[in-house]
Amino acid sequence: DNIVLPLYGTYVSCGQPFMTDDSVDRPMSLDQEVVKNPGSTFFVRATGQSMEPTIFHHDILVVDRSQKPVNNSIVLAYNAGEFTVKKYSKTAKGIALKPENAKFSTIHVDERKNFQVWGVVTCVVRKL
Repeated sequence: DNIVLPLYGTYVSCGQPFMTDDSVDRPMSLDQEVVKNPGSTFFVRATGQSMEPTIFHHDILVVDRSQKPVNNSIVLAYNAGEFTVKKYSKTAKGIALKPENAKFSTIHVDERKNFQVWGVVTCVVRKL
């Protein structure tokens, strides 16, 4: 079942927000907002620190298998027998999977080996 809540039509600063009932733009279902292709979308929980500050340990990732990766999209990839989440980069030299955290190294993919992009990360869900 969808939970539909009001979406206010105004943006709020991180200071003192001002909202009234008449500023409700439309009802919104969060699942409809983050899941564009339900038949090809799944959730997975992130672990590790290589994608910080974009993705943190225990964040929930929304992954859409129907989207094709483009340069700088964040993907869930299967490479050398392991799953990883990284930024996708394709150049004349091949595919590279890049971390966001400078403490980690870029993975240069050998496409002849067992490599596959499982989907594009379209949203991150994080508890504060």
